[in-house]
Amino acid sequence: MRPAKKYILINTLIALAVLITYSLVAVARFQDEQQNEAARELERSLATMKELLAAKGELRKVNGTLMAGDYVINGNYEIPDIIEEIFEGAATIFLDDVRISTNIRTSDGKRATGTRLQGPPYQTVIKEGRRFTGEALILGVPYLTVYEPIRDQNGKLIGILFAGVKKSVLIVTLHHLKTQLYLLLLVLILVMAIPAILITRLTSREEEARHAQVKFLQTLMDTIPNPIFYKDIHGRFLGCNKATENALGVPREQLIGKTVADVIGGEPGEIHRRTDDEVISKSEIQMYEAKLTLKDGNLHDVVFYKAAFPDAVKGVGGIIGTFVDVTDIKNFERALREEAESRCLHVAALAEKDKMLMQQNRQAVMGEMIGNIAHQWRQPLNTLALIFQELLITYQGGGFTEEYLATRTGRIKDLIHHMSETVDEFTKFFRPGKAAAPFMPSQVITRTLGLIEASMKNIEIEIRMNVTADAEVVGYSNEYSQVILNVIMNARDTFCEREIPLPRIIRIDVTTSAASSLVTITDNAGGIPDNILAHIFDSYFTTKESTGTGIGLYLARTIIEKNMNGILSGQNTVDGAAFRIEVPLKGS
Repeated sequence: MRPAKKYILINTLIALAVLITYSLVAVARFQDEQQNEAARELERSLATMKELLAAKGELRKVNGTLMAGDYVINGNYEIPDIIEEIFEGAATIFLDDVRISTNIRTSDGKRATGTRLQGPPYQTVIKEGRRFTGEALILGVPYLTVYEPIRDQNGKLIGILFAGVKKSVLIVTLHHLKTQLYLLLLVLILVMAIPAILITRLTSREEEARHAQVKFLQTLMDTIPNPIFYKDIHGRFLGCNKATENALGVPREQLIGKTVADVIGGEPGEIHRRTDDEVISKSEIQMYEAKLTLKDGNLHDVVFYKAAFPDAVKGVGGIIGTFVDVTDIKNFERALREEAESRCLHVAALAEKDKMLMQQNRQAVMGEMIGNIAHQWRQPLNTLALIFQELLITYQGGGFTEEYLATRTGRIKDLIHHMSETVDEFTKFFRPGKAAAPFMPSQVITRTLGLIEASMKNIEIEIRMNVTADAEVVGYSNEYSQVILNVIMNARDTFCEREIPLPRIIRIDVTTSAASSLVTITDNAGGIPDNILAHIFDSYFTTKESTGTGIGLYLARTIIEKNMNGILSGQNTVDGAAFRIEVPLKGS
């Protein structure tokens, strides 16, 4: 083999090795950055879960149930689903080492609640009480994960917060990049290998063939859609392909013989000159990001890849490089971050809004209750006044005996006891439930009707209650009582506003289905106008312009559907409106 051909073959092999090394390094760097970005995204997911839980209240473990204030976490998927909507990742809340709230699903599509934490995360978090970060198997699927212990106010570990992302999602993106890089590598190999093979077979007409080869090489480069350029050891352009001309908006004739400082100038040009020097001096692949003004006159975010190509005599013949415009990717990532931040602020605003709504509704209900207390006490107070008048008249008439005094004193005690019981019942109504507990809907409804009996009689409204079947449900009896009271008070207000003639009837039917308690409240007050029927459960929607808050039915539906996993609906009947309350039975 001729020495020239031998050198050409050796240089080609070295160039191929450089290109392969360059591709592997680029893939490894992208993979590292991808994992770092995934880790940052998991930290943001975990921080958002903490803020959502903090907005609910103090974390504590009560009778095998994880609570945030009065908010029940067991079997409640609201917070994991919010995390999935914002960050598109996995989220789980553990009670001790058991999943109680998650957006991870098993192979049959069900939530993976009830399953236990295993492997290294269990040892690190449960046994050692430390945070775990890294790869872990979840239901047989590899995830990049963060597990953080949850502690109560005494510092006792009561659960775990988890955020994760499937490793397969990252692999798909990495595979796409690898495909693109390997395709570019293949093209570059062909660009270098084919001319080398041709050169080794040159005959006596080597110069003519070499000229044809250079032309072929340039044509091949021009067919590659990515910009490619090459320079000598002093950083002067030797050539480029058409993609480089199109990107920069400069003909190759104006580039050849010039340095990057001549073409760009200023600080950006100095950055590229320094990297050229590093590639030559260190013979290492350089990958860096910089701003570059392209053909449209705008600054773009561009990633450069440069490597040194060999020379048989000098060792290093020059620099070959390419660049990729990542402006759209950067803008997309920026938009995603802004959207995530916006959604986090929106979630916090919604939590604050719900808190204000609960307070406003409670004040409105309190005003109603004060009026009901007045109605409940009015008759006993009148009776007491009459007894005291009778005592004075009897005393003046001479008929005041010990037996007479004992009878009237007993009656006075009975009336005072009745008034005290009324205050106790109203106090229980306003006392919030600490935790979900079993109760009978008919008993709660009966107690609620006792609070408003006098006020209803005063405006001649008859309440008829019919219990066909009743069974225990699990939830918050005081909140359930407020829902019943809200529906009845709306019917009362409608009777009064429309001056409905007698009889004015509110009917309450209590029954059960196979898995639910069903309570239907109907009236004969004329019903709800069709144009507002679809909006009665909207927040701040009211037809009572002077007295309504527009939050009663909105919070009633929130209590039934979010706090008790039930359904509250309303519709019109022939004579009025009907509201149906459906709550799962205990154990269903």
